[in-house]
Amino acid sequence: MKILHTADLHIGGAFAGFPPKVAAEMRRKGVLVFGKIADYAKENGITKFLIAGDLFDTSMPSADMRDAVLSVFRQHSGISFYLINGNHDSDLPLEFRMRLPENVFLFGKGISEYDLGESVSLFASDDETIDAKDLSLNPERTNILMFHAAVGAKIDRCLINPDCFEGKPLDYLALGHYHSYSSGKCGRGEYVIPGTPAARGFDDTGEKGFVVFDTEKRTHEFVPTNESEFFVLTYELKGEEVDISALSDFLLKSGAEKGDYVKLILTGKTSTLRVDCEYIGKRLGSGFGDIRVEDKTAIADEEFGSSALYEEFRNIVLADKELTTDDKNEILRYGYAALKGENVDSL
Repeated sequence: MKILHTADLHIGGAFAGFPPKVAAEMRRKGVLVFGKIADYAKENGITKFLIAGDLFDTSMPSADMRDAVLSVFRQHSGISFYLINGNHDSDLPLEFRMRLPENVFLFGKGISEYDLGESVSLFASDDETIDAKDLSLNPERTNILMFHAAVGAKIDRCLINPDCFEGKPLDYLALGHYHSYSSGKCGRGEYVIPGTPAARGFDDTGEKGFVVFDTEKRTHEFVPTNESEFFVLTYELKGEEVDISALSDFLLKSGAEKGDYVKLILTGKTSTLRVDCEYIGKRLGSGFGDIRVEDKTAIADEEFGSSALYEEFRNIVLADKELTTDDKNEILRYGYAALKGENVDSL
């Protein structure tokens, strides 16, 4: 038997900080990704589907998001979905729970057991603080345990210690919560965190996907979703003005592709008084899901000239230990403009 394991889809997220059109597109993609994963299961004859928490991004998802998820469940009636709540969607509306079709099984606080067939047992709860010694696992069966938790040194909300299952006939610990894939030894098998199948922001970089567990071989496979990725890229200037063509070439070589989301951080030294990040983003943004440019550059030393006043001003600013590097660069820009007779209000 093969069992699909996913978690942390965060459907219906607000995506704060993104332009409204981009945020709406990302919410739409969240539901589409869920549907694509269910399609993968159907096409590959997988009839058991684990969702280890945070299917939604909130306990009160919008009606259209709830309807879209219910539609995926109904369109894949040949698949049994086993669902636990996460820390984001811990108390879904009664209306949604009452409308769940018969092929969806929602776990509560206590440990519940389902016989998946072929001598495979699934135990699950949305309370990961349950003590392992409370579990009675039949060593003659393949035993799967599902929590919305990541790996930690203790057992706490959203943390679980795999060492507590040492000596237990546990074959697969299906986890969630963390958004990057990882696995390790647990019981007589392994724990797996599939990560989120679709990145949610620039703090959520790297390849995303889901996992398929083979109960006969007792091994798992990570399956990439190949959805839009988030890239945080750094480009260092060497004292020159910003060159759009050079930045375009840099992006082409970075691995970022059409539909991806890019944060481009400009560092180093520039001869430009003020880097126009909005303009650069518009010039580079064609084809990307979203691109934002951040200016972390400093004025090139030679731009200050040989004036003793320039040098003294620069040394005073750089010597101030209470200022961050970004603060110093900003002060130097304004000071540079003032000393050159520029209009600082235009910066």
